[in-house]
Amino acid sequence: MRNAQLICLICISIFHTISCFHASSASKATGPRKESSHGPKDGLARRFPGPQSLRIINRQTGVRWMKKNEVTAGKPGKRGTSGNKDFMSDMKMMLPALKLLPVQRPSKEDPSRQLTTYNISEIPPIFRNYTLNLVATFGEWALASSNLEPENPTSTAGQVFLGTNAAYLAAGGALFSQGDVLLGGLTASSGVISYWYHYEQLAYPEPATQKLIALLVDYFVAALSIFTVSVYALEVGVDELPIESFLFGALALFFLFVGWFPPYGLPQFKPPWGGESSSYIAAHSLWHIFSASTALSVGVAHIESF
Repeated sequence: MRNAQLICLICISIFHTISCFHASSASKATGPRKESSHGPKDGLARRFPGPQSLRIINRQTGVRWMKKNEVTAGKPGKRGTSGNKDFMSDMKMMLPALKLLPVQRPSKEDPSRQLTTYNISEIPPIFRNYTLNLVATFGEWALASSNLEPENPTSTAGQVFLGTNAAYLAAGGALFSQGDVLLGGLTASSGVISYWYHYEQLAYPEPATQKLIALLVDYFVAALSIFTVSVYALEVGVDELPIESFLFGALALFFLFVGWFPPYGLPQFKPPWGGESSSYIAAHSLWHIFSASTALSVGVAHIESF
């Protein structure tokens, strides 16, 4: 509503200037006009020139506009010389109304207040902005990590889980040996960083700063690798990519989300040998295998095309 009032104020100012010009032209062409018998009825009402004047009323509680058919009162023939003065006085009268319009100011709330799991002062400065941007974009859920108890880095399930990161090393080594240093290096690095993060995840069931740092680095390297695979796929062309690239990619994304929801692993993917955390371990292990297979398939197709 108040935005509409501001538009009305601007339109009135333009209307006033145009009316002054027409009034001056008309007085030169037809001579002096007779004054209207209508005059100001109160101090708050002020008339603007024109065949249909507008006036401001009730300025104390807001700005309301009323339109009425009337002729402007005033001395004949003077509008052409005093238009600028009238315009400035009209604008001064509008200033109280402009003060009523809302002004949006940026929020001064500290983004670190959104963090409830971690203390921002305990996070190394190089990772602080990165952490706050993640939380601002995705919520604190992005920093969550599943509790894998009773598994740990030395348990059988934990060691098998960590061992699935070898798929990245194998795929990266195969691409590197064929001359693809970029994607081969990124894929192998993803395996090393993923091993580091999941080791910290198994070792620290509760939130820990060292686990958070490993997660942030894992996010960065994984996102860079996925971006590179996507660019490679576009360069090769959708029609030229082998069918297994789409199959491996779809299965990788499927098991990635299966390991996340609800909160960490769908119950139907819980193997009979595992505990509460086995749903996540089983699904995320398959994510490692199929995402590495996707990188290898797309990378080989890119090498053969170029």
